[in-house]
Amino acid sequence: MSVRTRRRRPRVLVVALVAAIIAFLAADQVVRIRAESRISTQVTSQIGSSTPVTVHLGGWPFLVSVARNELGSARLSIGSATLPVGSREVAVREGSVRVRGVAPIRNLSSASIGVADAQVVISWDTLTRLTGVQLSLAGEGQVAAQTTLSVLGTEVQARIVAGLRLGDAAGQLVLDGPGAQVAGVQVPPQIVSGAVNRLRSRLVLPALPTGLGYSGLSVDARGVTVDVHGEHLSLSQLR
Repeated sequence: MSVRTRRRRPRVLVVALVAAIIAFLAADQVVRIRAESRISTQVTSQIGSSTPVTVHLGGWPFLVSVARNELGSARLSIGSATLPVGSREVAVREGSVRVRGVAPIRNLSSASIGVADAQVVISWDTLTRLTGVQLSLAGEGQVAAQTTLSVLGTEVQARIVAGLRLGDAAGQLVLDGPGAQVAGVQVPPQIVSGAVNRLRSRLVLPALPTGLGYSGLSVDARGVTVDVHGEHLSLSQLR
């Protein structure tokens, strides 16, 4: 074997190795993109989203995740859609879902999810329909609730202004620091408190599937942004 041949062999091996890596990465990316496209099409159809659902599958290399029969992470972003939540259907303006630790991916009917986090934006009109209480934004971090107050034995329409927060993981909504005026006159706190107590049973978000709970809430001009969290979930229970 000549000296020139021996010198050429390492270069040939390096080129072959680089070519193999490039081919593997290309194949990995193709498989990932195809899987994301299939999931996007299926989920978009199921929820009736007005725009295609964006899907990003985590884990690198993706083919290793497939071989291990598990998915490290996934993220879905949705536009306007109607989502089934328990026995209710909830129209959302936008939302996102992140999951980690999904396995086995070859048999999703028996798959479990290690951690799931979701965030959806619910319009004021939708929240009003869900609770039966007319709600709207009243200012920075505050909401207005239209209700009836009993003032000196007379029922009058009033607008209660308060902060809105999440009371518990079951979806109880709480009006903080409520106040109200009738004809420009401040309503006594005890009357406002009584009205708020009567609204409490109606200010509840739809019940979530077993294992999921509400974890946060904020308000803005779009509506209410709701956070949902769950761990050690069975995928079959979430359908």
